[in-house]
Amino acid sequence: MGKPVTIEIGVDEAGRGPFIGDMVIAGVIGLSSTFESLVSIGLRDSKLLEPLKRLTILNNMLSLDIDIVATYVSPIHIDRSNMNILEYTAICSILKYLSYSHILRQHQGAEVRIYIDEVKGYNDKIGECARGLYKGNVEIFIESKADAKYPAVSAASVVAKILRDSNIKALQVIAGETGSGYPGDPVSRRWLANMYRDGEPPVYIRRSWGIVRDLAPSWYVSKQVKHGKKEKSLLDYIRRGVTYGNQSTSGSKG
Repeated sequence: MGKPVTIEIGVDEAGRGPFIGDMVIAGVIGLSSTFESLVSIGLRDSKLLEPLKRLTILNNMLSLDIDIVATYVSPIHIDRSNMNILEYTAICSILKYLSYSHILRQHQGAEVRIYIDEVKGYNDKIGECARGLYKGNVEIFIESKADAKYPAVSAASVVAKILRDSNIKALQVIAGETGSGYPGDPVSRRWLANMYRDGEPPVYIRRSWGIVRDLAPSWYVSKQVKHGKKEKSLLDYIRRGVTYGNQSTSGSKG
């Protein structure tokens, strides 16, 4: 018999706080030893890495046996729903896609450890979702600052951060210098004030953010969360076992 292996899954987000652009949530799956090899070349929480180092790590990830899934949550969806519900739903869809990974098929019976950065108020629901998808010898860790504790989550944070930053750079081609998009960024605040003088609200801002209420009041919308009858989300279809496309659409290399 070969040496027992452990499979790790990590999930993290980028762009939760800014008022500009999508939130990106990424998930990765690979062997523990593979993620440890990335630690040896400097993998850690993406917020602590320079952009070039993030790219170096991502290029190494793409050359290794790691499957990657990412999803974008648009400003219009953020304005219409609770942020934690959106993140919980996206995490469950990512876990669903990762459950098709060739790595799980190649190492049937291996221990699986799932690491996720916490989503306040939804940790139990995320754990329930994960346990429904992954059977057998599975451990689930949903913790604050998981991106600084677990290499798999650090890897997911690198993917999410690069995709989010690339998205903003593409946006700046048409929008000009937006800054980081965080409400405290003076460049972003000036950009919003200037845009407000020019006319209609662009589709790539989160109009329910407080900074929009303060600097562009006629653009501001309150959260449009419906109460009573529950609106269907992607998770409703996932629970019914409906998938979208084939495995290759998940972003995995297997």
